[in-house]
Amino acid sequence: MGLFSPYYKALIRVPQTALRTSAFRASASHRILILLLGVTVTGTAATAAEIDSDTTTPIATSTADSGSPGDITITDDGEIDVSGSEGTDIVTVDSDNTVSSEGVLIAEDTDNVVGIHVTTGRDTDLTIEGSIQLIEDYDREDEDDDDDDDGPLAIGSDRIAILVDGGDPLTGDILIGDSGYLVVEGNDSAGIIINLCLMGTWTFRAVSP
Repeated sequence: MGLFSPYYKALIRVPQTALRTSAFRASASHRILILLLGVTVTGTAATAAEIDSDTTTPIATSTADSGSPGDITITDDGEIDVSGSEGTDIVTVDSDNTVSSEGVLIAEDTDNVVGIHVTTGRDTDLTIEGSIQLIEDYDREDEDDDDDDDGPLAIGSDRIAILVDGGDPLTGDILIGDSGYLVVEGNDSAGIIINLCLMGTWTFRAVSP
């Protein structure tokens, strides 16, 4: 399922009250101790990679923690701009880690680009309180003075804000909050595509730009 059309442009929002809270969240500063049949096993919670400034470098959960898997947090001061880098996934979820973004994921005048790409069979949560902007500097004009704009609706193509691969389902929630929105401009482009199914909650509210 998904939101797909030859040309798609939308803002998607959801009330903050829909956000799920968990009874326990481990952080990098906590150690977890497990006792099982006399065997002691210790482990460290996944460390979150935090982006709090402007960068042009895409990021993946599988290498987010200094080359190891980790959660990704993009603060409201963070921005990843891949404009001009065709064929790029701005954020890739290729391990069982979460992504939370209050910042900006952007690509302007760039084809074949994905804002957040979730590979098959992931156990993850996506929380979007910022924006994903896959846009182009193009406006239709009335070239023959007939009071109607002429030309194609868009000139770029293959832009997807959130893409979930098929194969095995995604287990987890996709939450787009009160301040979150997606803007996608292009042919054969989409806001959200889930290729198989979501075993969790997909919460959003579509509004006009």
